[in-house]
Amino acid sequence: MPPSPASAIATAQDTIRKLASNPFLVIGEALVTADGPIILTWLGDMRPELKLGLAPGTFPGTIQAAIELMHPEDVPGFQQAVEHSLTTAATFDTRYRLADGRGGWRWIEGQATPTEFSVGRAIRWIFFNRDFTAQQQTETALRRSLQELEASRHELISEKDKLWRLAANAFSILGEAHLTEQRMTFEFFGDVPHEEKIGLAPGTLPHSIEQLFALMHPDDIETYRQKVEHSVVTGEPFRVVYRASDGRGGWRWLQARAFSLEQREGRHVRWLHDTIDITERQEAEEALRKSLDELRLLKARLLAENRFLRQEVNLQADDTDIIGQSPALSWVLEQMKRVAATASTVLISGETGTGKELVARTIHHHSPRRKRLFVAVNCAALPATLVESELFGHEKGAFTGAITRRIGRFEQADGGTLFLDEVSELPLETQAKMLRVLQFGEFGRVGGEQLLKTDTRVIAASNRNLEQAVREGQFRSDLYHRLAIFPIHLPPLRERREDIPLLAAYLVTRKARQLGRKIDAIPAAVIDHLVRYDWPGNVRELGNVIERAIILSSDATLQLETIQLSPASRPVAESDDPGRTQHPAAEDDTLQACERAHILRICQATGWKIKGADGAARRLGLNPGTLYARMKKLGIRRPTPGR
Repeated sequence: MPPSPASAIATAQDTIRKLASNPFLVIGEALVTADGPIILTWLGDMRPELKLGLAPGTFPGTIQAAIELMHPEDVPGFQQAVEHSLTTAATFDTRYRLADGRGGWRWIEGQATPTEFSVGRAIRWIFFNRDFTAQQQTETALRRSLQELEASRHELISEKDKLWRLAANAFSILGEAHLTEQRMTFEFFGDVPHEEKIGLAPGTLPHSIEQLFALMHPDDIETYRQKVEHSVVTGEPFRVVYRASDGRGGWRWLQARAFSLEQREGRHVRWLHDTIDITERQEAEEALRKSLDELRLLKARLLAENRFLRQEVNLQADDTDIIGQSPALSWVLEQMKRVAATASTVLISGETGTGKELVARTIHHHSPRRKRLFVAVNCAALPATLVESELFGHEKGAFTGAITRRIGRFEQADGGTLFLDEVSELPLETQAKMLRVLQFGEFGRVGGEQLLKTDTRVIAASNRNLEQAVREGQFRSDLYHRLAIFPIHLPPLRERREDIPLLAAYLVTRKARQLGRKIDAIPAAVIDHLVRYDWPGNVRELGNVIERAIILSSDATLQLETIQLSPASRPVAESDDPGRTQHPAAEDDTLQACERAHILRICQATGWKIKGADGAARRLGLNPGTLYARMKKLGIRRPTPGR
């Protein structure tokens, strides 16, 4: 059985905390609050000011506070990036200067990835910041040296020496790129072995673009080529991240930047370039992304479980028993008891309103899976275009409007029970995927390539004749046989009229409590009227009729004139229903008295045997514990022998 969402979330959060302990990266969360400001919260034990070179206590707590500390020239670009991410949910990269609290500026590099959305807008991000002031200062000094070099050709030797000294002190590989008619070549500055700086094997540093492409990961070549070709035409600086073979069987993540220095005949032919190794940072970002994906998925699952658990609590408070004592219902209860202890698929058939979902819930609550979720899905209510997304989930970008990954009902019900009501309404293409889940316990999200495993018990229900649907080609025969491993048919209420008095008493008690009313008596005439009706809507219709009657009744007695039955199904005449249970009028018509007399009669008929297949609890359709409680409340006691 998979770990609980709460423990999995704790594990993912622990991973993020470990990433946040990196002494060079500030990792945190940004959240849009109800009143507008975007709050910034940093993660980890080490204060962000130490990592970014800021004075203690100056790390901004909101986006607005960050803008107030930002260099004025950098504010418009930063605001534009934030607004674009708000409306499009896109990840964004920024570079800006922050006041360090000591009269200077620190160059900050940041990235933010949306993790939560509302009404099509991003409302939460995970962000990381890095101080690259030293690198920026080195680049500035290099640019200044090159400008001086161009302006003063006669100082070529001294300026070239200065450039080499700067290269020796930099943590990146510095050099120039030259474009000729035949090829692009690279020249590097400094005496320190360049391969050591970026993690490559000795002697593998490329000196031409062909050699670089030979080292580069195939997936990154086209992006690099496009950046270079664009800069040749426009002279715009560019930055590109790519993977290079380290010469030892692995890959290093490198970041290269280039600035045009010279143009001839309408083409740019010389660039200053630098390359740094960002493997550690990239691996940290990837681990962070995976942890965020897990967190988002687990959060969605936890929210779904909480929603279903709240539904379960509400339903358990109302539907604790299946009420009845008829032979037809007794057979159903026996079948439910037998199949509950197994993991077999169950197919429940019966007319609308007979209680198919209640039977499915009861099977779940008496099964070994009762501590896990019971997830109910009405297949008839799902749009044909979204049914697979609802059942199997979807990946981000799987279709228009899929802005985040979503887990499906099979994932939510993992380890528990999935109830598919009106299963006959599933599209044929979905039926094929459903069959695979039942056969192999695996499925894939819409738009995803990964196969997911699930341990879910399926209970299906339909008010249609599925065998006929198979003959008509509207339902797959192989899926039908998979679902119908253990079929249970629920009889309509008109075929178990002897259960109506007990059901009426139970429903009056429950509905009156829900409505804040008190009903103490059900006259015999009302019971007779209910028993003689055909109930095309079955127990659901009976519940609705009783609820309406309680509302219309003016006192604590359920009045006959408040029983409004559908004209489509008239009450049967007494002579037409020889099997109808007779309910002679009694002086005491209180609900409690009727219930006490009925329970007493059944206990006497069973020789006061309460438990077991032939006990009073089974005949009354109640749990033994429930019956004992009712007997105590009603003052029913087993007679003492000899009296």
